[in-house]
Amino acid sequence: MERIRAKVFWTRLSVTIVLLILISTFSFGTFERVAEAQMLPLPTIASISPNVAEQGQTLELSISGMHFIDGAELSFFPPIGVTINSVKFVSPMELRANIVIAKDAPIGSRDVTVTNPDWHSGTLRGGFTVKAVPAPLPPPTEEDLIEVMFAPDSKVRLRDGALVDLATNALAGIDGVLQKLEWFEWYRICDVPEERLDEIQARGEANTGKPVYNLNNIYRLRIPKGHDVWAVSKELEALPGIMLARPVPKPVPLPTPPNYVATNGTITQRATQGYLRPASSTPVGIDADYAWTQPGGDGAGVTVCELEYSWNYNHADITKALGSQINPNTIVDPFSDNNHGTAVIGELVSNNNGWGATGICYGASLRTCGTNYYFYSGYYRRFDYSWNPAGAIIYAINDALSNQWPPYVILLEQQWDYTLTLSGRLIPIEWYETYSPQSQRFNPVYAAIVNAVSNGIYVVEAGGNGNVNTDSLTWYGDSGAIIVGAGGAYPGGAYPEWPEGDLQRVSFSSYGSRFDLQGWGEDVVTTGYGDLYDAEGVNYRYTDTFSGTSSASPIVAGAVAVVAGDCLALGLPPLSPAAMRSLLVTTGTPQNLSVAGNIGPRPDLARALLASRPTQSYLTAGSSVGGRVTVNPPAPGPYAAGTVVTLTAIPNAGYQFQGWSGSEALWQQQNPPLAFSPTITITININGNYTVTANFTRNPPLLERLYTLWDTFWEWLQRLVLR
Repeated sequence: MERIRAKVFWTRLSVTIVLLILISTFSFGTFERVAEAQMLPLPTIASISPNVAEQGQTLELSISGMHFIDGAELSFFPPIGVTINSVKFVSPMELRANIVIAKDAPIGSRDVTVTNPDWHSGTLRGGFTVKAVPAPLPPPTEEDLIEVMFAPDSKVRLRDGALVDLATNALAGIDGVLQKLEWFEWYRICDVPEERLDEIQARGEANTGKPVYNLNNIYRLRIPKGHDVWAVSKELEALPGIMLARPVPKPVPLPTPPNYVATNGTITQRATQGYLRPASSTPVGIDADYAWTQPGGDGAGVTVCELEYSWNYNHADITKALGSQINPNTIVDPFSDNNHGTAVIGELVSNNNGWGATGICYGASLRTCGTNYYFYSGYYRRFDYSWNPAGAIIYAINDALSNQWPPYVILLEQQWDYTLTLSGRLIPIEWYETYSPQSQRFNPVYAAIVNAVSNGIYVVEAGGNGNVNTDSLTWYGDSGAIIVGAGGAYPGGAYPEWPEGDLQRVSFSSYGSRFDLQGWGEDVVTTGYGDLYDAEGVNYRYTDTFSGTSSASPIVAGAVAVVAGDCLALGLPPLSPAAMRSLLVTTGTPQNLSVAGNIGPRPDLARALLASRPTQSYLTAGSSVGGRVTVNPPAPGPYAAGTVVTLTAIPNAGYQFQGWSGSEALWQQQNPPLAFSPTITITININGNYTVTANFTRNPPLLERLYTLWDTFWEWLQRLVLR
């Protein structure tokens, strides 16, 4: 028993000693740390930069102060909506932190606290503030003018200053919105007659087999200044019979970047129209040189209409410019510049005169149509101007119709800013009145393009200088326009600012799968500006730095005109807009994809013209009253390319051959007729589908009497011989 008690005693004693040792060790360390802590100063925060952030921002903070220790932590109070990703110790006087402000973070000031590893901390009261994202500024629009598109099935017409719907009930609810205004005034989008717009719609639907929007259903509404034009638009757009109601935008700057001058000594190298040269050249051209050797390869018989507003109609090297304006209203250049449009039409139709520049399709007819122009305001009893690209497209369509629909090319040298503040997200103009982050809306410009394309008109559209990936946007559909991006020219880039090389996307060009073709987006020699030549005044100015999708688009438009002119000269049926686009894409020089972003190939006219011609051709031969035609080999074919066909015109009794008509460009008279020759033979080198007609006229009375006397004499002579 004594042994047991002794064992228990010694065990308890041993445990007690161990516990005393542990307690003393812990207490000594704690006291040591407390003493040490009492010796270190407290951290203090002097300032935070930046000290304000908007909801949704991620930013780097610099916290300045004193007595920070490596391993210090940062906190905010209240902490809701602020996430601290990292805190970095820079020095005892600076910390850096990466933080994220949630999009729904509470607005207001926050206390900021730094806590050192010694548990001591310092706080800056109200040292950081979270503020709401400011409401976006409204885009630059007219303050009293709204564009309104009615539903496609409606038939809204303007009668005696008031709207009526002849088909549906599209006007329901409009009176309730407009009765809040002191007055209002409706205008048609364009003063082209209603019957003509109905005809354009009908032709388009017949050609495509698809519904085409009637442009008579687009109007502009003038309201008193002082009202919220966006609020009125929103109320109108909410009505069931209205598909779009937006304030009329101010003009967007034309699609050309700054006119940089090269600083690397390449100015002499660039002072040529290299874009006219063959596709085998460096840099790659479109081979207008070859096209000009082909029938119609200069664009003869084709009309090109350029839409913008900055032209010098008196330039000595663009004689077709004077009198080319088809907009019947007074045009206003919103940027007071006569260079941009001059450069564009110079690429197209500057004279082939042995000096200055030469246009890609110099044989084509030129039209210009201003997009910013005056219209009459009945309420104010004065003329006001506004931007109206859809109205200008309608004028161009009407011009094509009025001229019996020859091959017609519309070039849209306009672009659209997808943002609300003209911050540079520039994309094709068919996104008109659509703002970020919206999907593309069916809008007046888009509707006008569809009307043009469905009527067989080629539409070429600048892609915009916004470096926007349009595949990240939602397109309404395919308008049928050829959308053009800006490609590099000289390998390595002639501009230090733009290092991209030949056939690569230039960095400022917007891009995406909807882009079809590219042209030179830099180093383009053309008329205007004067940085290349300015010795003889404004009418003899030239540049070698025209650039952007502005310079690229007329190169593609010129290529379209050349192919259309070649088809016309060869008597081939005109290519549809879709077929033209496909032809130029499939025969073009592929894009160099070293720089990401599709802008498409560059046209190659030599390949395009060869591919556009059929391997077999057909001939339709006919005659007027008074004769007939024999054809050897027999018509209508088919004939292999290069077949020689002989046509003989045989007049009936009492008629004489007058001449040939039809596809005159494809045949030559081998044996010019004698005055009264009864037959005539011509040889045609078949090179396309075409029609030839032999024309006859009745013999003059005197000649008829001579023929009658001759017949009588011949008959008498035969009888005499037979006796």
